Amino acid sequence: MEVKETIVGIAEINKYLVPYLSGIKSIPQNENLLFKFDNKLQAIDELFYAYLLLFRLKFPNVEIELNLNEVSDEIFRKSESHKNYINDCFRIGKKIKFTEGRLRASKETGEIRQEKYRSDIVISSSFIPHILVDKNHSEFERNGNNEKSEKWRSKIKEELKIAVDKNEDINRILISNGIGELSMVELYFFNLFVGVYEKEREKKKNPTRIEKENEKALLKKILPDIFTKVREIHFGLKELAKNIVEHTDDGFGVISARIWDKNRLKEIKSINGDEDFGGSFNDWFNANDKKFYLDINIIDAGTIGIKTKYLETIEKQKDNINKLITEKKQNPDN
Repeated sequence: MEVKETIVGIAEINKYLVPYLSGIKSIPQNENLLFKFDNKLQAIDELFYAYLLLFRLKFPNVEIELNLNEVSDEIFRKSESHKNYINDCFRIGKKIKFTEGRLRASKETGEIRQEKYRSDIVISSSFIPHILVDKNHSEFERNGNNEKSEKWRSKIKEELKIAVDKNEDINRILISNGIGELSMVELYFFNLFVGVYEKEREKKKNPTRIEKENEKALLKKILPDIFTKVREIHFGLKELAKNIVEHTDDGFGVISARIWDKNRLKEIKSINGDEDFGGSFNDWFNANDKKFYLDINIIDAGTIGIKTKYLETIEKQKDNINKLITEKKQNPDN
């Protein structure tokens, strides 16, 4: 099927995937689903990939193929991370296929070449690998020192400019706060928060010594807060994952998370007053002046539609949202 939308979000999940998951639509007889994206594509919500994984878990024998050969270079590079993230986390069923054979002209010679996906895992600072929720809970286990966790710890240190005889005081903060004990889930989110820090900080070509010291002092202050946040997220998601395993028919689900800037989040989630998310959420969203937002989704293969789930969640949180709006008006600097 051809996907011609510029933004692939909730509406497209309802259109292309939910009918199969809910049983409204039958799986094709050839057990093959091809999604071909055209050059108008601007963004794909992490939730779309999460639902693809959910589809894979529910229908392990169906071949799923994504063709992104016509999309922009930026979208293609992001899909490279998704390809390796998605297929790295599979324990059951066929892997999701990403069509090879993208043709691009060399900038140096103009020669037409075939561009292939990289085979190694490309770590992103904008989104996490999707987490499969099942009875194993392997991504939530702490003190797991292996090749995968060490790669993520190295990426975090690389982002923080930690090397031999450089920023050792920052390294000590990481060690004293237990960087070596974090679960994969905590490392994923730690990397996201470090990415936000890098996006928000004012980068100068030739900073003075005092500016460097001030930046390091700020980082020292921020890091313990990041440890607290990722541990809280770990606890909350583990409880939600446990509920999915114990209280849903299929006993599995998927967790996705991404950092969005405010304008893109508004586009990807279609936040338009009462139309999708309800007035209370929209009021809070418009009143909030934060530049970046963490969007976490945990889904299962229930028959209720995704938009309905969002609306029910917002309705349940209405009192909390109104409280946040009041606090925002009283303390505009927070």
